[in-house]
Amino acid sequence: MKALILVLTISFSAKFACAQPPQWMPIDTSYEAWGVYDLYYSQNLEMTILCGLFQAPESPYLGGFNGSLWISLADIQGAGIRTAVDFEDGILIGGEPFFLNNQLKVVSYYNGDDWTFPWAFDQSITKLKWVNDTLFALGWFETVDGDSIWHVAKLVDDSWIEVFQKPDTLEWAAINDIEFFEGAYYLGGRFFYENSIKGLMKIENGTLVEATDQLVIGPWNGVGHLNIYQGELYISGGIPGVVNPGNGIVRWDGELLRDVGCYFYEIPQDLSYGGGVIASMVIGDYLYAGGYFRFCDDFELFELGRWDGNQWCSLYMMEFDQPELEFEQRLVELGHFQDQLMIIRVFRYDETEFDEFWLYQGGDQVETCTELLTITEKSSIAFQLFPNPAQTHVSIQAGELITSFRLYNSMGAVVKSAQPFSERLELDLSGLAAGIYLVEVQTEMGVGVEKLVVEK
Repeated sequence: MKALILVLTISFSAKFACAQPPQWMPIDTSYEAWGVYDLYYSQNLEMTILCGLFQAPESPYLGGFNGSLWISLADIQGAGIRTAVDFEDGILIGGEPFFLNNQLKVVSYYNGDDWTFPWAFDQSITKLKWVNDTLFALGWFETVDGDSIWHVAKLVDDSWIEVFQKPDTLEWAAINDIEFFEGAYYLGGRFFYENSIKGLMKIENGTLVEATDQLVIGPWNGVGHLNIYQGELYISGGIPGVVNPGNGIVRWDGELLRDVGCYFYEIPQDLSYGGGVIASMVIGDYLYAGGYFRFCDDFELFELGRWDGNQWCSLYMMEFDQPELEFEQRLVELGHFQDQLMIIRVFRYDETEFDEFWLYQGGDQVETCTELLTITEKSSIAFQLFPNPAQTHVSIQAGELITSFRLYNSMGAVVKSAQPFSERLELDLSGLAAGIYLVEVQTEMGVGVEKLVVEK
């Protein structure tokens, strides 16, 4: 069992020592994107590729930002480009069936001069991503070049091969992202698995299994992005805080699901409305999150926050909004150009959408950095639980003074806690349901975690 060496104190208050207000540079564009799926920075082409619907009535095109202006890479017509990735000396793009050079395709390769079509996917691609030096394709496809491959494929020697056998208990899946964490590939999305909706799965021995029962996803929710940051797997999307330890974004250390410093809200302390994270990504030393939220607990983040492992800072700027106009304004995507964060905000007015692109130049939003999480570096300690499994009572023996105790259920929620300041603690289990729990014990020497099985 992995020791839980983490937050001992979490407090939030306005922080007045941030360096300077955020500085943003607007990026001009001469077209309406009509919808944005991804902003991908290509090191091969040295530009940020805009993946979107491209159904504007005049000159629809696949655009790339080269640091000063948007340029056209191709005329695109069709349902939409959803993803791009560096490949060989150029880029691959994928999406729903689109017309390019008068050909209807799902994936295409661009070498900087010409477009070619190296593979035939029978249905749409939602994500192309390099993980562990291997290129993966995620989507709705069921065959590639005539071979049966269900929804996830990896490229080996210029051929796409199957990654896992679809289990009989999995009826359908909408897969949005993939990451490698602690020896396994994780998939985020919406999975109808064993008669319920799951948000996080992993591949074990060539099959797909539920990664954790601590993450609860409803029929209208799902995981959109996975990121590895500071040794943990960060999971974001439509993650409801009513039944999870975080709202919109959570983190997984392989044993326990936890919040990321606070809960995101559209309305303060109201989990019934808003709070979803549309996009999250790691750039340099920070993790960024943007979406349908205005508050981090009681503090204002205004739809865009930067996390350093200890605190959130807002990157909002007043110039983003135009309060004199009554229309919807929202952030719809995060990306970057080189090491600079890029965002897209949409303004909807009179059934027309206007896209605005901004490039981050540095600084923090004054007075909206949360207080630092107090993290105490302690060693892992061992303690005893007996009996285990248990039914009505369990004894906890640490061999030294127990200063703090917490019992987590399978949802990651604290169901019992105490500060006994004794070497032994007797715990009454009579009010708990049968299941698997995690016991966290803290002493002056460190922190330890053990699994407890409760039987009825």
